[in-house]
Amino acid sequence: MNALINSLTNNARVIIAVAFFILSSIPIMAGCSWDSAALVAMHECMAAICVYGIFSSLKRPYSLFKVLNLFYLFFFCIAPMMQYHQGVCMLGTHFTYENYLLTSAVSFAVIVLTHAVYFLAERYFDKKHSENTHSNEHKCEVCLTTRKEVILILLSAAACFYAIYINHFDVMSLFIRDGETNNRIELPTSVFLVGSYFVRPLSLMALLAAVILGVKHRGVKALLFLMLLIAIPPTGVARFLVAAMYLPVLMCFVSRLRRGLSFVLVICLGVMIVFPLLNYFRFYGQRTFEISSIYSQFVDINFDAYSMMMRVIKDDIVTNGMQLAGALLFWMPRSIWAAKPISSGYYVAHTGLSWDDLSMPFWGEGYINFGYFGVIIFTVAFALLLAKLDSKYWCITVKRPKDLNAISYYILLGLLMFILRGSMMSALAYTVAIMTAFYCVKKIVTR
Repeated sequence: MNALINSLTNNARVIIAVAFFILSSIPIMAGCSWDSAALVAMHECMAAICVYGIFSSLKRPYSLFKVLNLFYLFFFCIAPMMQYHQGVCMLGTHFTYENYLLTSAVSFAVIVLTHAVYFLAERYFDKKHSENTHSNEHKCEVCLTTRKEVILILLSAAACFYAIYINHFDVMSLFIRDGETNNRIELPTSVFLVGSYFVRPLSLMALLAAVILGVKHRGVKALLFLMLLIAIPPTGVARFLVAAMYLPVLMCFVSRLRRGLSFVLVICLGVMIVFPLLNYFRFYGQRTFEISSIYSQFVDINFDAYSMMMRVIKDDIVTNGMQLAGALLFWMPRSIWAAKPISSGYYVAHTGLSWDDLSMPFWGEGYINFGYFGVIIFTVAFALLLAKLDSKYWCITVKRPKDLNAISYYILLGLLMFILRGSMMSALAYTVAIMTAFYCVKKIVTR
């Protein structure tokens, strides 16, 4: 009976994967001509590899690897071809067919190498973690006392107060990210970053710790959830922060999301529907939301990852590791390091572009640091890291119902698209701040 169910499940997965690939192929092939056949064929192959990665494992219905493949499908397979077919000149720059062909060849090599390294490393880490499962088990089960519940509520309340304070106690300013209602206090950059990516996420960590460990008093989880909505309102913060904060909430509260294809469908829904909708609140009073924005978003500046990588390859922009040094030492103030590099997106923008709030995809960071050798090193290192994190979660963490490390994994699931889109300096700084908030709360509730 189980074999029959598994067979039916596998068949359904294959059918959905094929349908997913066909839908992905439509924008890639739209407007195709014989002159661009090689480019289209390359993107079709990349899309097939990504779809395989997305639907590769029923036993692991969600993983960082699946998110990477979803990102690659949208940002490196579909968006570039829509931009090419429509003749989009990103920031006024016309890229030739040869520019696209070279960048796509590099992108194709990246996704093939990522899959090869990941699957080999996954087997190694799975075996290693399976052997060490018993030795890594907790000696005692953590539970929340009344005192710890009060501490979690106070931490979340502090995050709420900070969010309300920096918006001058203005409700509209709190819940609308930008536009006519913006009434935020101007703070030094370092203070703003600590407040936004350490203090405010404390409300999320408090809620998820209460959900995973269980509470002694009714109403605590509801109160913590309400304070999360105030501290980090989905319509009032950057979209990557919405994904990082609320995907973990969904993962904890909606068990169905952790089974089958639900996770993949939710991520697709987020990219196609939720993100364009949230952009409306960013420009509240300046534009209206239209269904067409679901498709037009692929040719606007939000999907500039491929074009930014193409730009650094085309202009052969290489800093010999300076951008990597700046990212690793993001915490060092410029008053001490006057020549500290700016983020890679800004760096490229300052070569003569009209807009400077630009991304730099992770693999583009590899090129801007060490050229093609950097692309290889960054690809291999990142594939190894994802394999290790996925293996540790599925071999160890998921088997422990009250393991708080699940929180950090869920956060990374939500953050990964932002990390991959870049720039690396911002992504690393924000990720470290958010993870520090997690470890602080974890330390409080487990001591």
